[in-house]
Amino acid sequence: MEQVSTVLVVAFFIIWFLLSIIFQFNSPAKGILAKFDYLGLLPSWSFFAPIPGTSDYRLVFRDKKNNHNWSEWNEVSFYSEFSFIRTIWNPKKVELKALSDIIQILLKELNNNLYKKNPRLIMLTTPYMALLTKVNNEPCPDDSIERQFAVLSSSGFGQDRKVVPLFVSSSHLINEYAK
Repeated sequence: MEQVSTVLVVAFFIIWFLLSIIFQFNSPAKGILAKFDYLGLLPSWSFFAPIPGTSDYRLVFRDKKNNHNWSEWNEVSFYSEFSFIRTIWNPKKVELKALSDIIQILLKELNNNLYKKNPRLIMLTTPYMALLTKVNNEPCPDDSIERQFAVLSSSGFGQDRKVVPLFVSSSHLINEYAK
């Protein structure tokens, strides 16, 4: 009996693996499989799609000082330094993925006609508030009175690196308890 259950489990995973491979290609078989994939067990990866993800999002912020001058833009850092262990164990990857998803939702919301008519309403959205909370959790100098954040897209490396601003927030007063 134990051998039968082992064979059934192995057969299940082999079939699942083969169906997952078939599901990666745009073919009539993918459409048929999608109709029966009620539980969403067949993954659809797009690492090598016609237009793969070729840029990274960067979240930056700056502070307005008591003298009303703005500081330089500072990037919200997710990693302190490179470590080989990150290739195996990387719990910060979840936070980075969440940030990427939040930014994508914010950028999608910006295309909504409601926000085009009244751009200040974007400040009431969940993605905006989440990004504002993230930058407000960064260390704050004592002489800062306001904070502003921006979302950038960067692609390339070294001298070929291109950085494009995608969104710049309004400035927000810094509460005393945040310092």
